Amino acid sequence: MSETATHWRRSVNGEVVRAIREALGVSMREMATDVGISKSYLGLIEGGEKQPRDIVVRAIANRLGVTPNAITRYLPAPVDATDEELVDEHPTAS
Repeated sequence: MSETATHWRRSVNGEVVRAIREALGVSMREMATDVGISKSYLGLIEGGEKQPRDIVVRAIANRLGVTPNAITRYLPAPVDATDEELVDEHPTAS
């Protein structure tokens, strides 16, 4: 019997982004401007409705003063996920 490999998709944890941003006293408008995205797009990211590309994830993390891993989580990837969305194994797997 063959074993199917599990692939993972990195997903921004919008609640964590919002919590860190608010703890730093940074407004949505200021954050969005600094990162180079619209305030409405930032709201969609924080609300978990949109997943930004890696370059935006890095820009958000940089503005918040954290690593990208601090604002992301890894979820099992759907079968139809594109190669760009996948990582081979969960980063905390041993």
